[in-house]
Amino acid sequence: MRPFSLATVLGLGSQGVLVLLLFLSASVIHTPQIEAAGHGIVHVDSRVVRSGDGRTWATAYKQLDEALSKTYTGQIRVAAGIYTPTRTRHRSASFTLKPGVALYGGFRGGENRLEQRRIQENPTVLSGDIGRLGEVQDNVYHVVTGAHNARLDGFIITGGNANGPSRHGKGGGFINDGVNSVIVNCILRDNRAMEGGGAYYFNESQPWIVNTVFENNRANKGGGVVLRGLANAIIEKSAFRSNIAAWRGGGLFIDYGASPVIRHATIAGNRTSGHGGGLYMDDTNSRIHHTAPTLYDVLFEENRAGFKGGAAMLFNRVRPHFSYITFKNNRAASGGGAVTAEHQVRARLDHVTFSGNRSTRGEAILDFDATSSRFEK
Repeated sequence: MRPFSLATVLGLGSQGVLVLLLFLSASVIHTPQIEAAGHGIVHVDSRVVRSGDGRTWATAYKQLDEALSKTYTGQIRVAAGIYTPTRTRHRSASFTLKPGVALYGGFRGGENRLEQRRIQENPTVLSGDIGRLGEVQDNVYHVVTGAHNARLDGFIITGGNANGPSRHGKGGGFINDGVNSVIVNCILRDNRAMEGGGAYYFNESQPWIVNTVFENNRANKGGGVVLRGLANAIIEKSAFRSNIAAWRGGGLFIDYGASPVIRHATIAGNRTSGHGGGLYMDDTNSRIHHTAPTLYDVLFEENRAGFKGGAAMLFNRVRPHFSYITFKNNRAASGGGAVTAEHQVRARLDHVTFSGNRSTRGEAILDFDATSSRFEK
């Protein structure tokens, strides 16, 4: 991973414009609000000379992990800067959120009200780059670990590398195990993992992901996000772009009975060497509930698959519902330039548009095994 700087964050190309528009639309999004017990507010600012008690900006904590270790209710407000979860080289270190505590980034320092913060002008970075700067192999496994009813709002999460055994191979940017956390107004960028490069949600978690961008993350499967084990996320006004999976699901990988709702979203420019450039969903290992995602008002654009399903691969008894979906300029090598469905899939298509999708071999738009799978209107 290349060294990360605030200047990099502020650079605006065509992608940066999309990020800016996403952030600017945050004011109209309704998300679960976490009440600040006693209205307690803790402040963090990496620029202070000496760490204080956190009660004011002048006496702010210098490190976010210190503030988290001493805060049990209310809000933590964090000024612009780059924060790491440890000053050691312990790769298992992570920013572990606290139940019911809300973290807000994007402050200059000195603000009295939450609405005074400016996320674009004051990038607040949570980085996993704890070892040699720019060397990804010694980065933390998970930059952030979720907690029940915790809120993460206005941060850039980068530099996670979940390449370890078992749990440490999942969720380079964010890992969420059976808890209902909320992520709003965030960017998860340049994270890596065996599964779920940007984030990994599992074990009956029901998170909210709102106005958030997953970009340039990598994994064997689920380059951007993995949702599994009845992880019924609500994903709203978010973007998955330029993520890479070596095997399946460049943007997202959904299985084990997970049934998220994904609405008003963009899945674009993701790719995989295998199946499902933008999205891969599977029901193979679900014994309780079908994997049945609902997608509404989603754009799949310019995703690529080395085998089948340029935009999406649907496999083995999944029951998705696609409503007001656009599949545009997606590409696959072996069929289903837009969508492939195999083995007893039942997919409902409602107001779906296809344009410019291609496949080197096989069907350019829809590819399915007609003996067992079907698309319904």
